[in-house]
Parts: sequence; C-alpha cells; structure tokens
Amino acid sequence: TASSIPGAFNRTACIKCTPGKYSPQKGASVCLDAPPGTFVPDEGAFGLQSCNAGTFSTGGASTCASCQAGTYSDAADTSICTPCPLGTYSGSIG
Repeated sequence: TASSIPGAFNRTACIKCTPGKYSPQKGASVCLDAPPGTFVPDEGAFGLQSCNAGTFSTGGASTCASCQAGTYSDAADTSICTPCPLGTYSGSIG
C-alpha cells in the first residue's frame, strides 16, 4: 500500500524519515538525503531548509555547520566554505 503520510516511507507500515532525510511526496518507498547546501532537522520531514550564508552542509545533513575562521560562504545553499583570498581574512566562525 502507498504511504499517505508525507515524510514517511512504506515497508509494512509507514516509518518517519530520520533527520537529514526527507520524503517529498506521498507513496514514497525510500527517504531521500538532503542535498548539499540544505538540511532536514526533524524526523518525518517532507521539505528542505536552506543553509544560511556563513554556513554549509554536505548531503544528508540534519544541521548546517559554520564556516571556520579563514573561510567564508556569502550565499545560502552552500556545500563548501571558500578560503579567503590573498590579502583578506575571516577571524570569526560563521
């Protein structure tokens, strides 16, 4: 039978997707990893949240991590932090 609960997938019963994974449609048979630059903080999610500027995530993340000192990300949905160019610095995290 198909799942009628977004955020769950079907085996013998509907099971909530774990943090870092989501199910965007009814009737899903698997949960999908959150793509890089996004995160899914809660179980049973059917949508994604974007990482803010100053943070990043890799695939399947339940949170975004802050960019370390010496790196930056000036846009949302970032999967990596960029090293500061020559002649510049970033002394704070995030």
